[in-house]
Amino acid sequence: MNVLIVEDETQIRSSLEDALRRFGIDDIRIAGHGLEALALLEERRADLILSDIRMPEMDGIALLERVRERHGDVLFIVLSGYDLFEYAQKALKWGAYAYLLKPVAEAELEDVLRRAFRELTQKRDLREDELRLQIKLNAGTSELRRRFLTEVVEGKEASGRTARKCEEYGIRFPYSFHYAWIAGMDEAVRIAQSMPRSDVELLKYGLENLCLEVFREAGLVAEPFRWDDGIGLLLNGDGEDGQSVDGQNADGQNADGQSELGKIKALSERASGLALEVLKLSITVGVGHAADRLDGTPASFAAARRAYAQKLIRGGGRVYACGAEREPAPESGSLDLAAERELLALFEAHRQDEASAFLAERFAPFRVPCSFEIADVAKLNYRLIVLLGTILRQLGFDADEALGDEYHLYTQVNALQSVDEMVAWFRQLCMDAFAHIQEKSTRSTKKLMGKARDFIAEHFHEAISLELVADHLQISPEYLSREFKKGARRKFYRLPAEAAHGEGQVLHSGGSVPYLRNRESRRLSK
Repeated sequence: MNVLIVEDETQIRSSLEDALRRFGIDDIRIAGHGLEALALLEERRADLILSDIRMPEMDGIALLERVRERHGDVLFIVLSGYDLFEYAQKALKWGAYAYLLKPVAEAELEDVLRRAFRELTQKRDLREDELRLQIKLNAGTSELRRRFLTEVVEGKEASGRTARKCEEYGIRFPYSFHYAWIAGMDEAVRIAQSMPRSDVELLKYGLENLCLEVFREAGLVAEPFRWDDGIGLLLNGDGEDGQSVDGQNADGQNADGQSELGKIKALSERASGLALEVLKLSITVGVGHAADRLDGTPASFAAARRAYAQKLIRGGGRVYACGAEREPAPESGSLDLAAERELLALFEAHRQDEASAFLAERFAPFRVPCSFEIADVAKLNYRLIVLLGTILRQLGFDADEALGDEYHLYTQVNALQSVDEMVAWFRQLCMDAFAHIQEKSTRSTKKLMGKARDFIAEHFHEAISLELVADHLQISPEYLSREFKKGARRKFYRLPAEAAHGEGQVLHSGGSVPYLRNRESRRLSK
C-alpha cells in the first residue's frame, strides 16, 4: 500500500509518517498542499490519501473533489482540527473514507488504517479477478476470431455467413482489398529441436505481435490467422495490384504514388529487419495478390504459399509475392506408374548414374517460380523415399538396413533449405542404395551359385534346364542366367558338363551326363 500525506504543518506530517511506518507502511509520499498533491498523483496513483482540510493553495475538500474526478476510488481520509458539521458533510458527500479530528490518537489511526487495508485488499483481489476474467474473455474471443479467419482463408467458411460473423467478433475491414500474408522462421527445424515447444510458441507469438504492430502503425488493418508453418495475417488496404513474383508491375496506385502491394512489401522488409534485430530471427515472407472480397482470400492465401516457397530456389530471409495464377510446371517432373517402373528397371540394370539423374529430374517443377508450394516439395520427398524403399524390397533387400528409417529420412530432407540441397541429398541416397545392393549382391550371388551347383550336382544325370533350376530356386530364369554370368564368369549351359566331369566347384561326378536340349543350348550360348 502506498500512502500520500497532504499536510502543511511539518510537525503533524512527521507524526503521521512515523505512525504509518510503525504500522508497517514504507511507501509514503509527502505534499504541503492540494496542488502539490495533485502533481504527485499525476506521477503515480496513491492507494490512500491522508489530508488536512485547511491548507494554502488548495484545501482538503477541493483536493478530495479533484481526486474523485480524476482518480476514482482512491481511499481518502480527512484530518481536521475543527469539529464542524459543514466540513464533515462535504467530506462525506465526496466519498471520504473517514473523518478524523486532530490530534489523532495513534490507536484510532491504526484502527482506520486496518479497515482501509482490508478494503484495499478486497478491491485489489476483485480487480485481479475481473482482470483475469477479462483476459480469458479476450483470449477466448481472440482465438475465435483467429479460427474464423483461418477457415475464411482456407475456403472452409460459407461466404454467406462471413459478414455476420465479422460483426459478431468485432472484425472490421473498412478497405476494399484483402491480402494474405505469411511468414516463417528460416531455421524452424533447428529451433524446434533446440528448445521446448512452449518457447517456440512464445517466439512465434512475439513475431506475430511485432508484425501486427508494424502494419497497424502504418494504417493497415491486420488480423491474425493460423498457419502451421509460421504466422499468418489477413491484411486489409485501399489499393489494388496485379502482381508478379517480383512485385514490380503494380496496376493500382495510392494517392502518394505507391502501390498498396509495394507498401506491404516495404513494411514486410521492415518487419523482417526488426525480427532479426529484436528476436534474432531470420524470416521469409510470402504475400498473396489483392482480393476484392473475403471469399477471394483463399486464392490469395494459395498465392502467398507459392510466394513463400520461393525460398527453396531463391533463398530465405526475403519477401516474395505471387500473382493469382499458378505458373505452369514442366511435365518432366511427374512421378506416375510408368516413371516408377523406369526407376525399377534402372536399378535392376545397375545403372546408377541414370537412376540418380531420374531422381534429380523429379524436382524440375520446383525450378519455376510461383508454380509450387512447400507442401508439394514435401509430398515429392515422401514419395521418392517410399519408392526407393519399395524398389529395394522388390529386389530382395532390407530398405531400413540400406537407407534408414523412412520417417527419419523424411524429416532430414525436409529440413534442407533449398531444392539444390534436396537434389544432392537424393543423389547421395541413391548412391547409398546402389552401394548396399553391390555389397549384398556379391554375397547373395555366391550363395545363389552354391545352391544352383548343388542342385545340378544332385540331378546332373537328368535333363537339366535353366528353367528347372530357376524354378527350384524360386527366381526368374533371366535373373539366374545374369547372376551366373556375373558371379561365375561363365554361361549356365556349361555347368551340367562341369558337374559330370567334376570340374569347378561341383562336388559330384560320374555317370553319363545329357547336355541341355539343343534349342536351349543355342539360346543360352548367344
